[in-house]
Amino acid sequence: DLELLGAGPSFDFDAFDEVEQEAREAAAPKHRSLVTDAMEAASALAAEHHSHGIWDSLPPSADENPAMVPGIAWRSSWASKRQFPQPDYSMDVLTVVLSARKGGPHRQASQNALLVGEYGFWGRLTQAYSSSPPATWYFITAVFGLLIGMDVIVLQQLPETTRTNLVLLIFWILLGLAVGGEVWLRNGPQDGVLWLQGFLLELVFSLDRVFVILLIFLTLETPRRLMSKALFVSMFGSLAVRWLFISGLAPLLECLRIIPYALGIWMVYCGTRLIALHDDTEGVSDVTQSSVVCVLRSIFGGRLGEFYDEESECVFVQAKQKCCVTLLGVALLSILFMDGLISLDVALLKQEQIQNAFLDITSAASAFFVIRALFFVVRDVVNIFGLAKYSLGAVLFFLGSQMLLGRMVYISAAVSASVVLLIVAMSASVSWFHAGPNFKFLV
Repeated sequence: DLELLGAGPSFDFDAFDEVEQEAREAAAPKHRSLVTDAMEAASALAAEHHSHGIWDSLPPSADENPAMVPGIAWRSSWASKRQFPQPDYSMDVLTVVLSARKGGPHRQASQNALLVGEYGFWGRLTQAYSSSPPATWYFITAVFGLLIGMDVIVLQQLPETTRTNLVLLIFWILLGLAVGGEVWLRNGPQDGVLWLQGFLLELVFSLDRVFVILLIFLTLETPRRLMSKALFVSMFGSLAVRWLFISGLAPLLECLRIIPYALGIWMVYCGTRLIALHDDTEGVSDVTQSSVVCVLRSIFGGRLGEFYDEESECVFVQAKQKCCVTLLGVALLSILFMDGLISLDVALLKQEQIQNAFLDITSAASAFFVIRALFFVVRDVVNIFGLAKYSLGAVLFFLGSQMLLGRMVYISAAVSASVVLLIVAMSASVSWFHAGPNFKFLV
């Protein structure tokens, strides 16, 4: 009876206390512990309903007698007298994030693929939009519009130093948590926890993308001042790709089964080349002979401009009476392509655990700002510590091996990120030791 009272939507608060008291008095001493357990279970169920606002969302009707059926005031009074056990949301978030597995398998992907076949992409997009009221979508869109405007007008005009990049990384993390706090206040604690969970999962899974983007910029010899523009534009592309994943593209790609293995082989190959051929290739490499440029040259022909427009920072330029794509466009295409393939894992994981498109896409959008700031910090570490360049090959080799073995060996994303950071920290420490006491880090 106690459990039914606690779980029922039309919860009678006075009856709960009466039944509890009668049960305690009638029970034999040896059975009172069972009564206590039942009371705690009912209180937990009642607390869950109370925290989610289920009762408050059902106000009494006009002819309802507050003396017979407790209304909102009676519920609040009763809730203030009882000490509900509050669920420990922080433990749930930490458990999910720290135990999140990289590389799948994503068993729910096949079910989602069937839903795509039943509803179509447009139907899935409509379902995603209906995951939250339109007013909430408009509000969060306005918030991100303000963040983008502040980024373009203010933050991108700051001097590009290591200290500035570190401060911006902390700033975007705090701002992302503030967005999560707003979701908590507007949608309730359960949605707030799921949003924070998605935000942290994006960050834990982001190191693969950061180091692959760094490899792309190093391979294409992208000028430092153009990296910021390339990453800013790629954020919008990544957001569009994530919408496609939510609409049903992610489970369809997962059914191919070949993507993680192809990525793993490519990353192992690139890591091995960086480790074995770094000294021989440094200073003599030709960006126009790189694999990605050769492939795009065969596709675009004479419309591929094998140069950077550093003056105008344009992706498309007019050259020889033709519209050509500069190497900045090549870098953008490479980033979007690789970012989409690498982020497939975390996109599928979030669809399984969150199952709310609004929380999924907004947590990803907030994390994109943090990931961009994290890239600049990692890039500065690689540039400042000479020996840290060797760590890029070791990191890529480790991440590629993990992708190849991800379906057979359980490796959590947190452990993977810790190993990557350990590799970078060890190489940076060796570089600092060889540089001596006059080494200057913050420049």
